Amino acid sequence: MAKGSYVVDSKILSVIAVAETGSFTKAAELLSLTQPAISQHIRLLEQELGVRIFERNRSDVKISPEGELVLNYSRRIVALLEALKQEVRDRKGRFTQMTVGITHTAEISSITEKLTEYAAAHEGTRIRLITDEVTRLVEMLRTFELDFIFSEGKVRDPMMKNVHLGTDSIVFVVPADHPLAKRKRISLSEIREQRLILRRSAVNSRNLFAKALEQNGQSILDFDVMMEMDNIAAIKELVAKGLGVTVLAKSACREELESGRLCALEIEDLELNREIYLVYPNDFTHKQLLEDMVQEYLLP
Repeated sequence: MAKGSYVVDSKILSVIAVAETGSFTKAAELLSLTQPAISQHIRLLEQELGVRIFERNRSDVKISPEGELVLNYSRRIVALLEALKQEVRDRKGRFTQMTVGITHTAEISSITEKLTEYAAAHEGTRIRLITDEVTRLVEMLRTFELDFIFSEGKVRDPMMKNVHLGTDSIVFVVPADHPLAKRKRISLSEIREQRLILRRSAVNSRNLFAKALEQNGQSILDFDVMMEMDNIAAIKELVAKGLGVTVLAKSACREELESGRLCALEIEDLELNREIYLVYPNDFTHKQLLEDMVQEYLLP
């Protein structure tokens, strides 16, 4: 529940509280109201809309399909009012607060570093970062919980605009003292002989590698994948220690490549480029901020 949400219709807040807690009693505790008051709010809203928002029984409370729609709009209403209050505060105090979504690979790339540099260079700027899968981040854009996102790939949504920042690539990564470290390219047959530490299958960079293999008539199941994990920093550390090799976005290991701790090889016969976009809603008002972001984060 957003701070300062007392300006929102109490019926809206009751819907969100019941949905989040799964209980009329817990919702009442959360909002410092009585359970009958919560029930009355839900009942009034159901009468106004002509739908059943929650299905109730003795053991639990379940939201109905129509209730899911009501909940989504309720959250948007709260987010819009919070954005309005923040906008007013910003204009009064010349203060900027941004909530930015970043996909998992971009989280540790140069984008995060440059966002920090931007905040440091602009007094009064605060940036809140949220890292998640791109589908979830886009949903948060739709409900105005995010100002903009850095996305792997274009978001095809009529409510959104995409600005192309550059092209990243997926590469084969080995430690500096690896026998293959001085090579520029590597074949798939050579990779098949290596023990791989990869990101989990839901991540875009991993999916791009798997799809490229399929287009080449091969499968990731043909490779010796000894470990899968989410944490890119942990993967790079294990590779640097010589405990395995990996396939990652080049931007995700830029610092280690520049320092010479890791080495990257292009993978032969596969198209492994990945487009990076800045995505924002059509009605985003801070155009100068967007121009600053684009100029700051254009990839080479």
